Amino acid sequence: MGKVRNMLNIIAPENVDKLCTKFVGLGVHEDEDVLSAVIDVIFGKAVEEPDFSVHYSKLCKHQVEHEHALQIDKFRVQIAEKCRDSFNVESAEFREIIKERKEAMEAEPDEQKKKELDKEIATMKSKEKKRLSGLIK
Repeated sequence: MGKVRNMLNIIAPENVDKLCTKFVGLGVHEDEDVLSAVIDVIFGKAVEEPDFSVHYSKLCKHQVEHEHALQIDKFRVQIAEKCRDSFNVESAEFREIIKERKEAMEAEPDEQKKKELDKEIATMKSKEKKRLSGLIK
């Protein structure tokens, strides 16, 4: 895992092709636990650093192509499941939190506290929008 984290930490337009080759050579698809952990790390980095998501995506594409040549698709299936699950589950949780905050705001008699809750909701929506744009990239 340390090698993968190091690669992700130094990935840049100048070295992405070289790192893709190194990444494919690690054989992450050979161990289910390693594969799952690697996907979690890549996914997390892509969401946290949307400016680099293109490079992380390229890394994933190389791994998928490598596995396709070997007639396996473990990485592709797991990364797709991770994306789907994160998008669906976290978005549903977010909607529930917003609903609860809006209900609290509507029930609040103090106008100043209502304004604070409204600002809090707006901030949360802004953060969620940024997170989702990272997922979509």
